[in-house]
Amino acid sequence: MQCSLDNKQVDGIAAMAHKLLPLFTLIGAVEIVPKLSWLEGRRSEEFTQEIHITTKEVLNLIQKVIHLAQNYGKRDSC
Repeated sequence: MQCSLDNKQVDGIAAMAHKLLPLFTLIGAVEIVPKLSWLEGRRSEEFTQEIHITTKEVLNLIQKVIHLAQNYGKRDSC
């Protein structure tokens, strides 16, 4: 199933995934890294439902990491 976005958006998603991979690899975000690697490999492809779903999954996981980082140490403080 094809969505209405063209491969320029896919190239942008792939480029962003490429930039995010080192950071999430470094912090050990094992659930995100394979998805980012997969998105990075989609460069020059047509935008598909699978790319759409994976991108949404990655964005949700990134939000989770941000939330955890924002709350890091709050439990231990007085």
